[in-house]
Amino acid sequence: MLHGQPLDGLGKCEAALADWVRKVVADANTTTREDVDGLRRAGFSEREIFESTALVGFRIAFSTVNHAPGAQPDAPLAVAAPPPVCQSLNFGRPVGRRSP
Repeated sequence: MLHGQPLDGLGKCEAALADWVRKVVADANTTTREDVDGLRRAGFSEREIFESTALVGFRIAFSTVNHAPGAQPDAPLAVAAPPPVCQSLNFGRPVGRRSP
């Protein structure tokens, strides 16, 4: 799932949420009523749909705030993360090095 792989092994709810999150991250303006209805059919409440969407939006905003002034990833956390997670993330800057 970290690399956009197929969602084999996920349940109906998890797969619906993963599809939603991928669509919101790629371009939130392309989401449709049908996408939201799909989340409802998977069992998500209005509140859960809002909270999931808000979390994605906050994460995108947080990343923007960190990237714009050149903040660097915390080296100890990056080193401690499992290799598949580190390989999937694009920090935009080397870990532990200062921007010019």
